[in-house]
Amino acid sequence: MPKGAGFVRCPHCAKATSISKPSKAVEVTCGSCDTHYAIPLAKFTDSKLVVTCKKCGNRFEVKKPSATAAKSAPQPDLDLEEDELPDSALAEDMEMDLGELDADSWDLEEEEPTEPGGIEADDEDFAQSDLIDEVDLPEDEDEDGPGDFGDLSGEDLITDEEKGLFLGDGPTPQKGQAASKSKKGKTGEAKSGSGKGRFLLVALLLLVLLAGAGGWWLMENPDFMAETTLAKFPVQFQPKQEVLVSIQEPLKGKWVKNSQVGAIFVLSGTLKNFYPPEAQLAQVQISGRLYDKDGKVIAAASNLAGRSLKPERIGEWNRPKLEAYSAFLPNDPGPTLDPSQPIPFQILFLDVKEGIQKLEAEITGLVKDGQPIQVR
Repeated sequence: MPKGAGFVRCPHCAKATSISKPSKAVEVTCGSCDTHYAIPLAKFTDSKLVVTCKKCGNRFEVKKPSATAAKSAPQPDLDLEEDELPDSALAEDMEMDLGELDADSWDLEEEEPTEPGGIEADDEDFAQSDLIDEVDLPEDEDEDGPGDFGDLSGEDLITDEEKGLFLGDGPTPQKGQAASKSKKGKTGEAKSGSGKGRFLLVALLLLVLLAGAGGWWLMENPDFMAETTLAKFPVQFQPKQEVLVSIQEPLKGKWVKNSQVGAIFVLSGTLKNFYPPEAQLAQVQISGRLYDKDGKVIAAASNLAGRSLKPERIGEWNRPKLEAYSAFLPNDPGPTLDPSQPIPFQILFLDVKEGIQKLEAEITGLVKDGQPIQVR
């Protein structure tokens, strides 16, 4: 049975019957087809009732329980058609078509919560007391009590700011103690905030003083800054200077066949020095590029000036040796250069395809008198 009050509704006459209390009916079974029926006691007008099973047509007699088990009720209108009842049943005992009382065909519905006014008026076995028993009400609550708000009053439901709109700006006497505590809390927070601000101000002043002292020391000792910069960034962050070394035209290029790598393109040329004879040059880096007929770069490589291999060596060396020959290490001084003589350079392009239309080379870095010079 569903929780709370419920009722069943007959599928034929749509009449609702309460099931919140034990049903006042007699349960019987047809002896022919074993169909179960529940016959309300209100259908009995005598001590027995002759009924007909609607499923198999079997007629059998049902006896009414004793008076102590159930109270007799006036016979309601059965709404039975006369052609379904034999004359003997109309004369002596009322015969009832149990098809209308088949308990298996009744619709069991759970009653939705409604107000007492929503109870059907013609329901004889359903009363408002059944609904009242399901509601749990506080025993100590008065009719005119505050309800769900408990002991709250209307004054508790508005804030101090809202009270100020009607009663003035001052706090109410009831809230005086709370306002005092709030002021003390705000005062403590203000003191804490001022202490933090004072600490931050002192720390900022110390940082400014340290930064100023460090800047003054670096201005008085410029060599220290220069040495540190050169040690960390030997080439990249040096100031640009005029380079008095140029690449002589024309550039030369040729293919060299290597048995292990394949065809290698060799770009070669010479450098002319315009520095004074006493200047010392080292680590002159040359970068080369190859272009196709559309002006697109198809290969790029680099090497140090002064390095040169004969074609026989280029054709015999394997790939690791050739890559090491073209590699540049910052601590490698490179070949010894004679500024008074033309300086040769050679750049190897591995895995380059045919279709070369233009050659290009440029100086990208050098060291003069031990000082790196940024060229580009």
